[in-house]
Amino acid sequence: MTETERTRKIEKLLRRLKRGYKRSRKHGRGRYGFYIYLEEIYSVVAKWREIPGMATKMRNAIADYAKISNTHVFHVLITATSNEPMRQKSRWGQALRYAWRFRKQRAHLSLEKFFRKNGGPAGCARNLGQSIKPSV
Repeated sequence: MTETERTRKIEKLLRRLKRGYKRSRKHGRGRYGFYIYLEEIYSVVAKWREIPGMATKMRNAIADYAKISNTHVFHVLITATSNEPMRQKSRWGQALRYAWRFRKQRAHLSLEKFFRKNGGPAGCARNLGQSIKPSV
């Protein structure tokens, strides 16, 4: 894949995720509309992680393209595609990392139900820092 093809692929992905973010934050979606956006981010990363090394390559490429710090793949995608304050982006990234860590236990739950059972994204972020097992 050439550099321009990779850049186009990244631009297309970021446009799709930005549209998803904007749709999820519309007034009609209610208070929990952002769960739709987080589900999209989660599914993109899950697809990448099926191929060894793909998530890291894409994280580095997106971080270079968007000129953001190169942290965790969830955080890079959220930072590149949303307009939330940094604290919120960090909380969402940590919540997705917590959901990923316990993906086998939550296999029967949607991401939204997993978040709600564990105190929302803020509760999941807090649990990640304290290494607490999820309630499923």
